[in-house]
Order: sequence, then C-alpha cells, then structure tokens
Amino acid sequence: MKNKGIIILIITLIVIALVTGFASLTLFFINRQPINKIDLAALENKEDVKIVYEEDSEIPTLIAGKYTEFKVNSGNEAIRALEEVKDVIGIQNPKEEYKVSNEIEILNSNVYRMQQYYKGIQVLGRQMVMATDKEGNIKTLSGDYVKIENLDVTPSINQNGAISVITGKYGTNIANTAGN
Repeated sequence: MKNKGIIILIITLIVIALVTGFASLTLFFINRQPINKIDLAALENKEDVKIVYEEDSEIPTLIAGKYTEFKVNSGNEAIRALEEVKDVIGIQNPKEEYKVSNEIEILNSNVYRMQQYYKGIQVLGRQMVMATDKEGNIKTLSGDYVKIENLDVTPSINQNGAISVITGKYGTNIANTAGN
C-alpha cells in the first residue's frame, strides 16, 4: 500500500515535468520568428520598397519600406533581422559582427543603432541603423558595412609602451586618460 502511493507520486511528478517541459518548448518555438533569406531581386521586385545604393556599387546603403514580415522589438531582434538581408548587404555573420550600441524611441518609432566589430574591435564609421514602428515592423535599414578578412589585430605594443611613445613625443605634461 505504501509503495503504491510512492509510485503514484513519482508518476505524477513525471507527468508534471513532461507537461511543463512540453509547454516551455512549445512557447519557445511559437515565439521564434523564422528568418527568411531575402535576395536583391526579391527586394527590387517589391513595389513598396525603395533601395538606395552606395555610389559606384551594388551594395545597398538604404532599404526603405516593408521588406519583411519579421518583427523587431529589441536590439537582439534587430541583429537577428540582419540575417534576412545579410547576403544583400554582404554581411558574413551579423551575430558576431554587430552589437547594439543604442536603442531609442522617437516619434512613434524605435531606432536600433548597431555597431560593426571585427574580432571584438569596433570598426569606426561602420554602423547599421534600423527603424521600426510601434508594432515592430521594420521601416528602414541603412548603414555602411565593410567586409574585413584576415586582418591581424594583435597589438604590437602594450598600454605602457603606448604611453611611453606619447610622452616621448609630447612630454609628460599631458592628461593621462588611460585610467592609470
């Protein structure tokens, strides 16, 4: 009799764990939006999409209009949305190459500024900016991307060496902003 109660308790706990796990897994997949890879021909064929190209290039610097059904309501989703147009812009891996540097709400829109990085180092002047409406529909994507490959980013001197070079050239009567 005592064993029967323990068996029922164990079965009940297993059923609860399975139901809870299934519900969590279901919510995970329901909330994930599919990423559709968009090619340039598909963008150019949409009547309500405007594409502006970099001068003397086939790389768009602005895509305006509703070019995707993907919803963006956070910086992480903005970077994930770059996956859809990465082939059009030439981005190799948005998750590794971009970090959200700014999220602002302005005039019933959300704006996500994403900074390009190479091996963890900020690529100056290279950002993507995405604007969405309040519902998360992407309205514009603009920016400037540069493809960087096989660039050695190992510093040749350390921080103290850099300070020595600067003080040797400009003297010691300068502000030390390196944090020392």
